[in-house]
Amino acid sequence: MATVGQLTQGLVDRILNPLNYINNFANLTSGLAKDLRENLDSQKEHLKPDVYDDSVDLLNMMTSNLEKISEHGFNTVRIVKAMEELLKDRRGNLTLTNINGLCRIALDKLKKTYEQDIQEKNIRIVFDNLTLSLMMEVNVEQFSKVLAGILKNSMYALLKKSEIFLGLKVNKDMLEITIRDNGSGIDENIKDKIFAPFFTTKTTGEAAGVGLYLCREIVQNHRGTIEVESKKGEYTQFLITIPVYQPKTITPPKEEE
Repeated sequence: MATVGQLTQGLVDRILNPLNYINNFANLTSGLAKDLRENLDSQKEHLKPDVYDDSVDLLNMMTSNLEKISEHGFNTVRIVKAMEELLKDRRGNLTLTNINGLCRIALDKLKKTYEQDIQEKNIRIVFDNLTLSLMMEVNVEQFSKVLAGILKNSMYALLKKSEIFLGLKVNKDMLEITIRDNGSGIDENIKDKIFAPFFTTKTTGEAAGVGLYLCREIVQNHRGTIEVESKKGEYTQFLITIPVYQPKTITPPKEEE
């Protein structure tokens, strides 16, 4: 697996470099096409009408083609960078963290990012925090990505006058994190696919389809589980369960034989 990872990382690097050239030159050429159009318009009275019209049509086609090149180029970069994200080591780096505070920061970022949508759609965000301060050793950066990723998906699924709920509960020696929205829900026939890498119901321009896969991996690296429950058109609920007391070094759980 280490060899595969090295080969894949090498492939990612080799792909990103020419992709960046493609995107940069597409943008530069779009600027040149704009300058050419301005020059053409300035000389319109000196050109035959059919020559001018044909030139404008050609420029429109060039501009449209360049836009498609840029769009697909940036979408491909998004996918390749998602591949690169999958190769990162997400174990260890534990920090004693206030769980209430960690969740509150994630919600504050969500509210700031989607401030306009929250106001326009009258979205209600509810945080049912722990009554007592709970300090746990977690990878703050990675676990923040889990919260942000699922909350972002909830926001994407919401309809007007909807609600996002984030609740914390300690059950024996386990922390339970519930994230629920009463949005569009998940189709039953794709529910078992949502944690698969590169699977997404969004367009290629919106997502690469690795978010929930990484969420599950991060939770598993914290020796936890993540489950989803959903009903189409009514709600989606994620339940994350992790041990309150983590070992000093997090390692992936052993696979069952």
